[in-house]
Amino acid sequence: REWGETFGYSEKPWIERRAAGFCSGAYNEKKDNENADNEENGNENADAVIFAAGARVLDFAVSAAERIEKEKGIKVSVYSARIVKPLYEKVLNEFIGKKVFTVEENSVIGGFGSAVCEYYAGKGGNTEVTVLGIKDEFIPHGSVSEQLASCGLDEAGIYAALAANL
Repeated sequence: REWGETFGYSEKPWIERRAAGFCSGAYNEKKDNENADNEENGNENADAVIFAAGARVLDFAVSAAERIEKEKGIKVSVYSARIVKPLYEKVLNEFIGKKVFTVEENSVIGGFGSAVCEYYAGKGGNTEVTVLGIKDEFIPHGSVSEQLASCGLDEAGIYAALAANL
């Protein structure tokens, strides 16, 4: 069924971001579909969450989350931010007061991460959001892998952000 229907947006406008990249399938796509409304989805045990917008960064986010749990014992949930507008508030509300990371192949200014920051700011409280994305600066030419790495959007960069902020 359509993604909009999955999240209850069948009657409202919504934006779905589809990346041209490839996701290896390490991430269980059922998590944000079937279990988003399930109270037993394991988020209460998570120390933090990554909302990843884009297939390439989703793969890297899953790898970084698995690595930080294995090496440091820190549990990080990973969600695919397939729908970036409107925000899926039910899932965001599960992480009020926890550490939240957004990862996107997009500008950190006015992007998905900015929208998540605005959402949590409107909720008050102490939700700390770390936004990983493309800074407003020149990115040197190179392969996609080299450019993602230079922006901290590969597994090593995401892992470093998790380790520094958790």
